[in-house]
Amino acid sequence: VKKLAQQFLGLEDTKGPRGALKPKGRKRAARPPGDGGLEKEAQFGKDQAIQAIEQRAGGDFPVYYPTVRVAGYEYIGPPRVYKILTPDGKRKRSYRMVLKSPVVGEYFGIQGTRWMDPPILDTPSEKRMIKGREFELHYEGDRLRLVAWRTPNAVYWVSNTLLQTLSERQMLAIARSTRLP
Repeated sequence: VKKLAQQFLGLEDTKGPRGALKPKGRKRAARPPGDGGLEKEAQFGKDQAIQAIEQRAGGDFPVYYPTVRVAGYEYIGPPRVYKILTPDGKRKRSYRMVLKSPVVGEYFGIQGTRWMDPPILDTPSEKRMIKGREFELHYEGDRLRLVAWRTPNAVYWVSNTLLQTLSERQMLAIARSTRLP
């Protein structure tokens, strides 16, 4: 069916981001391809995790934060802590940390929820064991959209930017770097 739809619509996957955004203000140097654009930065992520715990995201719901980030990206505001109303009427604790690029409109995030089967994680494209942790990879065409992992009490994921500009290596490196405070 997918092949038939592609033939009918004349669509083909293309490599790279789905579009391009222009930097605001002065031009910045282009990021190196692959994971060369990552930098170690644990303190800001740890601060975000502590803020999420203080907003009652913690307890039996561990809060993970990344210890690396894409160079030039910064956390925006405090983490968002909220409850998701599931289809069966239960409220599940959740949090989201967001990082913003110097390019207007580019954001990626780290999210966790006590809802063990959110629809966004229904059908992973593949599962990959990396350094003792199983990751679920969710592709959209040839681009990695989400990298998720599960614990006994919660699920977590790193989501790519809207234009999916983070590479697979960057996404996996960010997910692998996640720690508890």
